[in-house]
Amino acid sequence: MAGMSALELETLWTEFHEVVNMTSQEIGVVLQTDGGPDGDSEWTSTGLRVLEILQKRRSELTEEDTRVMYDVVERVEDFVPGKDDPPSRDQLMRLGHDPLRSAPEGSL
Repeated sequence: MAGMSALELETLWTEFHEVVNMTSQEIGVVLQTDGGPDGDSEWTSTGLRVLEILQKRRSELTEEDTRVMYDVVERVEDFVPGKDDPPSRDQLMRLGHDPLRSAPEGSL
Protein backbone atom coordinates (compact mmCIF):
# COMPACT_ATOMS: atom_id res chain seq x y z
CA MET A 1 0.00 0.00 0.00
CA ALA A 2 1.50 3.30 -1.06
CA GLY A 3 2.68 5.54 1.76
CA MET A 4 2.16 2.97 4.52
CA SER A 5 4.93 0.84 5.97
CA ALA A 6 4.42 -2.80 6.84
CA LEU A 7 4.67 -1.89 10.53
CA GLU A 8 2.02 0.85 10.21
CA LEU A 9 -0.31 -1.54 8.41
CA GLU A 10 0.26 -4.24 11.04
CA THR A 11 -0.46 -1.75 13.84
CA LEU A 12 -3.62 -0.48 12.16
CA TRP A 13 -4.80 -4.04 11.44
CA THR A 14 -4.32 -4.99 15.10
CA GLU A 15 -5.98 -1.85 16.48
CA PHE A 16 -8.93 -2.20 14.12
CA HIS A 17 -9.52 -5.83 15.08
CA GLU A 18 -9.25 -4.93 18.78
CA VAL A 19 -11.88 -2.16 18.63
CA VAL A 20 -14.23 -4.14 16.38
CA ASN A 21 -15.31 -6.51 19.13
CA MET A 22 -18.49 -7.78 17.50
CA THR A 23 -18.82 -10.57 14.98
CA SER A 24 -19.82 -9.87 11.39
CA GLN A 25 -23.16 -11.54 12.15
CA GLU A 26 -23.81 -9.27 15.11
CA ILE A 27 -22.89 -6.16 13.12
CA GLY A 28 -25.18 -7.30 10.30
CA VAL A 29 -28.12 -7.62 12.70
CA VAL A 30 -27.48 -4.12 14.10
CA LEU A 31 -27.27 -2.65 10.59
CA GLN A 32 -30.45 -4.44 9.47
CA THR A 33 -32.41 -3.09 12.41
CA ASP A 34 -31.03 0.41 11.81
CA GLY A 35 -33.29 2.54 9.74
CA GLY A 36 -35.77 3.91 12.18
CA PRO A 37 -36.15 7.65 12.65
CA ASP A 38 -32.96 7.72 14.75
CA GLY A 39 -30.89 5.94 12.09
CA ASP A 40 -27.64 7.67 11.22
CA SER A 41 -26.68 6.93 7.64
CA GLU A 42 -23.04 8.03 8.06
CA TRP A 43 -22.45 5.55 10.88
CA THR A 44 -24.40 2.86 9.03
CA SER A 45 -22.47 3.28 5.77
CA THR A 46 -19.21 3.07 7.73
CA GLY A 47 -20.54 -0.09 9.38
CA LEU A 48 -21.17 -1.61 5.97
CA ARG A 49 -17.56 -0.82 5.07
CA VAL A 50 -16.44 -2.49 8.32
CA LEU A 51 -18.25 -5.65 7.24
CA GLU A 52 -16.46 -5.54 3.88
CA ILE A 53 -13.08 -5.06 5.55
CA LEU A 54 -13.67 -7.96 7.93
CA GLN A 55 -14.05 -10.23 4.90
CA LYS A 56 -10.62 -9.25 3.53
CA ARG A 57 -7.10 -10.37 4.14
CA ARG A 58 -4.60 -7.74 5.11
CA SER A 59 -2.95 -8.03 1.68
CA GLU A 60 -6.27 -7.17 -0.01
CA LEU A 61 -6.79 -3.83 1.74
CA THR A 62 -7.12 -0.69 -0.36
CA GLU A 63 -6.16 2.84 0.67
CA GLU A 64 -9.86 3.58 1.19
CA ASP A 65 -10.09 0.55 3.50
CA THR A 66 -7.23 1.89 5.61
CA ARG A 67 -8.93 5.31 5.83
CA VAL A 68 -12.10 3.62 7.10
CA MET A 69 -10.08 1.55 9.57
CA TYR A 70 -8.36 4.68 10.95
CA ASP A 71 -11.75 6.41 11.21
CA VAL A 72 -13.31 3.50 13.13
CA VAL A 73 -10.36 3.22 15.52
CA GLU A 74 -10.45 6.98 16.15
CA ARG A 75 -14.22 7.11 16.72
CA VAL A 76 -14.11 4.21 19.16
CA GLU A 77 -11.05 5.49 21.02
CA ASP A 78 -12.67 8.94 21.31
CA PHE A 79 -15.65 7.39 23.09
CA VAL A 80 -15.46 8.39 26.73
CA PRO A 81 -18.64 7.80 28.72
CA GLY A 82 -19.81 10.99 30.36
CA LYS A 83 -18.07 13.46 28.04
CA ASP A 84 -20.20 16.03 26.26
CA ASP A 85 -22.16 14.56 23.36
CA PRO A 86 -20.43 11.16 23.11
CA PRO A 87 -21.52 8.74 20.39
CA SER A 88 -24.24 6.45 21.66
CA ARG A 89 -23.84 2.73 22.15
CA ASP A 90 -26.07 2.21 19.10
CA GLN A 91 -23.77 4.33 16.94
CA LEU A 92 -20.68 2.48 18.13
CA MET A 93 -22.35 -0.86 17.53
CA ARG A 94 -22.95 0.17 13.90
CA LEU A 95 -19.15 0.31 13.66
CA GLY A 96 -18.77 -3.13 15.24
CA HIS A 97 -17.88 -1.97 18.75
CA ASP A 98 -20.01 -2.79 21.75
CA PRO A 99 -18.74 -0.58 24.58
CA LEU A 100 -20.31 -2.90 27.16
CA ARG A 101 -17.94 -5.72 26.20
CA SER A 102 -14.72 -5.66 28.11
CA ALA A 103 -12.58 -7.43 25.51
CA PRO A 104 -12.87 -8.30 21.82
CA GLU A 105 -14.24 -11.77 21.10
CA GLY A 106 -11.46 -14.06 20.00
CA SER A 107 -8.82 -11.47 20.88
CA LEU A 108 -5.21 -12.56 20.81
